[in-house]
Amino acid sequence: MSCGGNLFGPSSQFIKTNGGDLIATEGASTKEKMMLSDLRIPYKQISKGRITLNPGQVNYPLNHLGLGDNATFLSLKVTYNSKSKFEFDNYIQWNYYDDFSKLYPISNLLVLTGNSKNRIKQIYLSNPNTNYPVTIEAMVAVIDDNTSIFTDTINQSGLSFNNVRYTDIKTWKPGETIVIYSNDLNPVPLCFIPVVDLRRSTISKSGKIITINDLSLGSIYLDFIDIDNALQSYSILEWVKTTNIPNASIQDNLGQNGLPGPSPDRIDPIVYFTTNVEVLGGSTYSSPYDTTMATTFSATMSLIGTYSISSNISRNSILSNLISRATDNRDTSVSLGNSILIYDDNNTDISENGITSPGTYSIHFDIMDYAGNSVDANKNIQLNIINY
Repeated sequence: MSCGGNLFGPSSQFIKTNGGDLIATEGASTKEKMMLSDLRIPYKQISKGRITLNPGQVNYPLNHLGLGDNATFLSLKVTYNSKSKFEFDNYIQWNYYDDFSKLYPISNLLVLTGNSKNRIKQIYLSNPNTNYPVTIEAMVAVIDDNTSIFTDTINQSGLSFNNVRYTDIKTWKPGETIVIYSNDLNPVPLCFIPVVDLRRSTISKSGKIITINDLSLGSIYLDFIDIDNALQSYSILEWVKTTNIPNASIQDNLGQNGLPGPSPDRIDPIVYFTTNVEVLGGSTYSSPYDTTMATTFSATMSLIGTYSISSNISRNSILSNLISRATDNRDTSVSLGNSILIYDDNNTDISENGITSPGTYSIHFDIMDYAGNSVDANKNIQLNIINY
């Protein structure tokens, strides 16, 4: 048995450059040759740079080294870490900015060319090797001074990830970057989002889909396995976006019982009352009360005087006189807005019109945090309206 063979041919077979041409050699012999020395690729602007992709880093925007969207020449030379010994690990991936569904491999060299009518679209680079970094030398050129950008004809370019769980979102570098992991048995990073960009982004939720309009990556679409995971992730992302904790980490600040986080938020917001509100039937607690202390509370307001305008007690008047604030364990502050509902003794919602006659009314709370937790529907204030 011979142990000196090579599945990919003799070790002396190479494709290399020689005198400006590409040649295929076998030992000392030249087997094939592609002449490149006669090529003339015009340019007016040119830039050269070096990029390092960290282990497992994905979706790095090349941005044509700052030359914008009008490149007509792009060359990437890839150099792998000397410790990365396995040939099948030594590749990177790239894709065009408008199609993240198609990933193309590069081993050693990528050259793309275009002309003034057919330019090279922006590309993203990824390093699938989770153990070692990779270095890329890039040269980008533009044939003219054109500074226009590509038109997004489908109006929806960006990253899309499916079957996401809230536990797939973690802190990569505290206070600086969060990461979205795959939900494989051995998770790998799929997308890195700088915290500074997240804070300038808009985050929206529709059903089990969250959209992050990120400044550097464009729109990021996260399709979760269910609505609960989407709600928990919405809460986590908003927490990262708004927290004032230095070097905030999802794992450290949201983890439970010392285990890696994030943990789910299952705690309802708390409504705090002014001293005008009492606990119906009395309480062992002292005023001012909040919704953790009882189920039913009581208060009295008059149609004449301080609380009423033209014999009408509005929702805003009830809010300002009976409700102090609302807080949440994760979202910290909860906007009150139109957060109460007013029902008369026929159980009719009169929130928009307000109260115009004496009687007993039931005040309920329409307050929900980002994770979908709401104040218990049974919590209420029995409001006695008097006419003197």
